[in-house]
Amino acid sequence: MTALIVLACIAAVFIALGFIRIRLDAALAEGKFSAYAKIAGMRIDLFPRPEKEKKPPEPKKAKPEKPEKPKPEKEKKEGEPGIVERLGGLGNVIDFALEAVADFFDMVYTDIFRVKFVSANKKDPASAASIYGYAWCAAGIIIPHLDNNKNVKEHSVSIDLDFEAEKPIIELELKVSVSVGRLVRFAFSKGSWVLVTILKNRKKGGALNGKAGNQYA
Repeated sequence: MTALIVLACIAAVFIALGFIRIRLDAALAEGKFSAYAKIAGMRIDLFPRPEKEKKPPEPKKAKPEKPEKPKPEKEKKEGEPGIVERLGGLGNVIDFALEAVADFFDMVYTDIFRVKFVSANKKDPASAASIYGYAWCAAGIIIPHLDNNKNVKEHSVSIDLDFEAEKPIIELELKVSVSVGRLVRFAFSKGSWVLVTILKNRKKGGALNGKAGNQYA
């Protein structure tokens, strides 16, 4: 009987989370980023965080300074894998990132998604042209998905090249909303994939020896 009550309470919590929606607004313009979320009509500033009033520090009695002992630096063992190797190699990480982005836009309702990117580097025009090409490659993956996604109301991706400007320009406007329940399921799904992949590679020993599989090799 107790188990049924616990299960009923858990189910009630998940149903309630499905009705609570989070709205996220983010913008990047002139090198300044801002973002805030709204939950049940309550606004939460995510970035920049509101500054808290600092109280003046209370005077403390001077204590004799003790000589600090140097902490031994941890040396990375040879052959110790990084996070990319632990996740199965660069190929797996790229596939996971693209799938996560696609799943995110499938999960949320996007009112506005606008991106403007101008590749520029007056001192190195070749580098600017190269980055311009990479940007269009990424856009070629993102734009068709946005066009075919019914949850995206308005979107635009603008990419340009400027050989005279000193620095690149990036502008972003994003307004999305999602239920808390979907957000929890998304985080659990992607987090569990990362954990399971790391554990599998550790058991196989491939990641620990730096020999994780890479389908793009």
